[in-house]
Amino acid sequence: MARPRIRPKILQAAVRLFGRGRYETVTISDLAREARVTPSAIGHYYGNKEALYVVALHSIAGQCLADLAQFALEVCTDCAVVKPQSLIKSAIYRWYSSFSQDEARLLQHALMDPKRKAVAYSPLQKIISLIVATVKKQISTGTTSDCTTSATGLIWSLFQLKITHSDNQMDEMGQVQEFIAAWLRNTDEGCQPGDSNVN
Repeated sequence: MARPRIRPKILQAAVRLFGRGRYETVTISDLAREARVTPSAIGHYYGNKEALYVVALHSIAGQCLADLAQFALEVCTDCAVVKPQSLIKSAIYRWYSSFSQDEARLLQHALMDPKRKAVAYSPLQKIISLIVATVKKQISTGTTSDCTTSATGLIWSLFQLKITHSDNQMDEMGQVQEFIAAWLRNTDEGCQPGDSNVN
């Protein structure tokens, strides 16, 4: 009965451990201990540590993308009734709230690691592209290239904030709102290059 639950347990343990430490320092034994399974179970379900790392990254990015896509759909559906900037602000805010500190750390670690950057960069680019496409549909903006630079800065700032804030949730959410508001102001003014410095 418990067998189908082993795979998600291992994946959750991988997100936690890879998010808290560097890839090189996490061992199969660490992962097995965290997931409360045998090392051979990890081999059986995922093959090896590298394969598990890739699955963990794609799982997080895929969920982030699915959540953001749902919020973007709501923005496009409701924009006739509510001001587009308010909807976009709300969508990104809710998206930020949907992922954990460990998930943000794991994505950021991957993006900073030259050997693993490509694994994280592709799904992250989809997230950024979706933000840009949604914004460009609703707001008169500059070039897609400039907006992508700006959106990348916003996403990076939000990851940083998620990682560094754990004590005061009210303060954290206030900063999220400020980041998004500053980004939307820049976007509304035409997404000029250099607007990515929202913090």
